[in-house]
Amino acid sequence: MRVYISDIKLWDKVNERYSIFFEDHKPVRSIIPTRDLHFGCLIEIEATAIVK
Repeated sequence: MRVYISDIKLWDKVNERYSIFFEDHKPVRSIIPTRDLHFGCLIEIEATAIVK
């Protein structure tokens, strides 16, 4: 997962919500601080899943 955040101050909130959502299953992720996101969004998530 790639998580783009528009403000570095959101890092702790992203970590908190990520832990709540995924519980014990923790997919690999990168948090990437960036500038303004499209449409004024604060966060953008890109995920890749593989199904057997």
